[in-house]
Amino acid sequence: MQKINYPSTPIGYASFPRKAVVNLSKPFYATIQFYTGNGYRGTWAIDKKFNDEGHMENFISLIERNRGWNLDELWLVKNV
Repeated sequence: MQKINYPSTPIGYASFPRKAVVNLSKPFYATIQFYTGNGYRGTWAIDKKFNDEGHMENFISLIERNRGWNLDELWLVKNV
């Protein structure tokens, strides 16, 4: 059996649904999905515009702190 190695993709290149590089120091759109722990539909996602990477990290921390949800997935969509 031949082992297939798939290259890992840096988060800056992992953009959904468009495949492009997103500059995190400029305003950009991202889709963030959190795990809420509520059954099989235990996720909540939001599409939001962020000013930079720090703004996005603060938003994620706010949701984790206030709601108790964990970050599940993050898609960087495009720069504004």
